[in-house]
Amino acid sequence: MYGNRFWVLKDDLLYYSDAYSADYDGAFDQSTEWFRIPVGNERGIVPTRDKGMIIMGKNAIWNLFPSAVPAATDRPEPIVSNHGVVSKKGWCVAGDNIYYFAQDGFRELKRTATDDLQTGTTYPLSYLLKDEFDEISWTYITNLSMVAFDNKIFINVPTGASTYSTWIYYPALNSFSKLSDWNPRCMATHKINGELRLYYGKVADGKVYRGWYGYTDEGTTTTNGTAIEMTEVGKEEDFGQPLIKKVGGEIEIEAETCGDGNSLTVYASVNGGSFDTSWTVSLTNSTAPTLPINLPFFLADSYVIREKFSIDSLGEFRTLQVKVVNSNSNISDVILYSVNMITFPQEYENE
Repeated sequence: MYGNRFWVLKDDLLYYSDAYSADYDGAFDQSTEWFRIPVGNERGIVPTRDKGMIIMGKNAIWNLFPSAVPAATDRPEPIVSNHGVVSKKGWCVAGDNIYYFAQDGFRELKRTATDDLQTGTTYPLSYLLKDEFDEISWTYITNLSMVAFDNKIFINVPTGASTYSTWIYYPALNSFSKLSDWNPRCMATHKINGELRLYYGKVADGKVYRGWYGYTDEGTTTTNGTAIEMTEVGKEEDFGQPLIKKVGGEIEIEAETCGDGNSLTVYASVNGGSFDTSWTVSLTNSTAPTLPINLPFFLADSYVIREKFSIDSLGEFRTLQVKVVNSNSNISDVILYSVNMITFPQEYENE
């Protein structure tokens, strides 16, 4: 619905109805009331606050800013002509920007300083996710879906006939994380008692789950009680010097305290090898009471734990990768703020 009219995209033709009336019966005249917009297989129509409509197809993305009474003088214009959108649910709106998945990865149409919608850089936002991009099953790419929630973009990427990987994009930080165990066939937001919530349905599961909430998996009919085990794997870091060997340094973990018995296990991988070396970070607040406890008692403030570990024992290396796993006994949210690494180039010795 845009400008009190229904708009329908089908086979490169954008049809429009008469303006709002008491009865829409006979409101479409398909012989004359349409615009030809060569975008390929229909993907979506996105109304904007001041730029008309963004028309998305498999092969291209166009813009149409129609008059109050559409006329032949209204000229559709191409925005993107070298790629399109891979699926009908492969786009979403967050703020004033439009995000979509193209044939070369995850992209955006963003507002410029002059308030125009443009693609910005020539490369996709996801160009650094090379390994994840290689996992995509292009046979099932039309099953890809995405949704905006909690200042994030959740992108469900098919990796097989019945398997999905969920990429999470953080617009404020221009960064990604990945969930590998949700396996969502579909995803949507829904408001309950004024609170916007995220829900998803698993492949061949028959249940709807509430996502990005709490510390146990939740279904619509039952809670299975399984604690969520968080695993965060960083990229294989060469510290901007891929050809130089490094030696020594530290890994620093910043996390929030979250109750008795919780911990993080930190693993390190050298030069693309297995995650062997490990350290443990306790998330227990040493000043917090352990229940049951006699009254009265005082609750300690929440605070950030910072633990540093020496990597001198790893010897020399060119790349370093860190994986952080929670203890799977969490009774409250596990919050990991940052993983920081510092190392030093090995001193060159003249032969």
